[in-house]
Amino acid sequence: MALLGQTGRHGGSRSGNNQGSSTVPADNTDLTNFKHAVAVEATDTQVTQFMVLAKSTDAARQQAQALQRSGSEAAVKEATALQDAVDEVQRQDRGFLETFSEAQASGLKKQTKKLTQSGETVMKGAKKLAAQLDRIPPDPQRLKESATNLEQALAKLQSDQNELSKEMGMDIH
Repeated sequence: MALLGQTGRHGGSRSGNNQGSSTVPADNTDLTNFKHAVAVEATDTQVTQFMVLAKSTDAARQQAQALQRSGSEAAVKEATALQDAVDEVQRQDRGFLETFSEAQASGLKKQTKKLTQSGETVMKGAKKLAAQLDRIPPDPQRLKESATNLEQALAKLQSDQNELSKEMGMDIH
């Protein structure tokens, strides 16, 4: 295989003042992709922490679905459990992002921005749910509507989490 940009006695430039040095070929796409993959690869601790985060997010989605299916009598109890589950997801999500090295933070800006945005949507949904719970008496139908919106936001968050995990080389699923 011939090196591009080769100079010296055996090819390329034939000027007399070249002492056999060669220029380094520019990074090719495969090498750039490899360097990126290495820079953003998850540590074992991050993989474990992500698995906990993924389970928390799934549990919150299941709790939102349970609230949507619940009867009027159980709606407040289910809504409170959903609120707790969402709080846990937000705590886990923040903790996971705080583990990123500088190289990971830099290399995963696009994915973490999406994750942060979907997390903010979940937070807004959680605030709406909390506002419904604060009403005296809470309206079960409005709690269920809040749960529907929150479940959709959690689904988007989960999708963004999965995209991030793939970019970090995690084979979780």
